[in-house]
Amino acid sequence: MKRRLIYPLAPLVGMVVFGFVYWSFHTKYEASEAAKAAVVRHQREEKQRLQAEANAKAAAEANLGVQRRKAEHDAKEAKEKRDQALRQAALDTRTKAVEERDRWNKEVARLNAEVTAEKSDLAKLEAQKVKGNEELALIRVAIKNSNEQVQHLQTVLQQTAAADAAAAAAEAAAAATKKSRKNS
Repeated sequence: MKRRLIYPLAPLVGMVVFGFVYWSFHTKYEASEAAKAAVVRHQREEKQRLQAEANAKAAAEANLGVQRRKAEHDAKEAKEKRDQALRQAALDTRTKAVEERDRWNKEVARLNAEVTAEKSDLAKLEAQKVKGNEELALIRVAIKNSNEQVQHLQTVLQQTAAADAAAAAAEAAAAATKKSRKNS
């Protein structure tokens, strides 16, 4: 009987051991699977949380980048406007300087023309002055010659008057002599 009991008991013991191992495995397996599922869920949630943080960080960096680029763009626009204003002011200043230069060049040309005309007039006046001085010198010489001629004519007139008076006196003496000769 011993042998007879072993054959049915061995599978029974094997089944009990198998049941015990199966039950132990089954309870641990579900717990293990639940733990694995929890770990996987936790990892997935952690991954999602990290992804959300990374997305938030990337969005924040993108926003900072956008703000930085916008600030750079605004600064660039402001610099371009300032440079444009400076260029326009420089162009205006240059235009004004050119206009001033042209105006002063015209004024200088006009004044040079006036100076040339005045120099020409002055040269004419100097020539007239020289001519006038020459004429004055000639007139003085003529006056001197005229005065000398007047004196010479006065001398001649005096001599003529003296000669006429002497001739009249000689005629009167001759007439008186003739009369006294006739009377005598």
